[in-house]
Amino acid sequence: MEAAGPDGFGRAQADRRKLRTAKADTYAALGVHELWLVDLERRAIEQRVLEAGRWRVAGVHAGSAAFEAAVFPGLTVVPEDAFAPA
Repeated sequence: MEAAGPDGFGRAQADRRKLRTAKADTYAALGVHELWLVDLERRAIEQRVLEAGRWRVAGVHAGSAAFEAAVFPGLTVVPEDAFAPA
């Protein structure tokens, strides 16, 4: 799980995207098959799944609708439960 705060760790948006891509590629090389990128500002979780060596966005989840991990079937998360109260 990767989390970025409102300022994205002080980086410009293009730099954050490049950093996220580089990190995702590193995770893939290490055998990671699923990423959850947490956006603290939007209070959302972007779920990415590695398929045929490429990352696919499986969903962007927010609010009270639960979603299930692709790699760990049965593991469900309610996005609003992952964030401190507003």
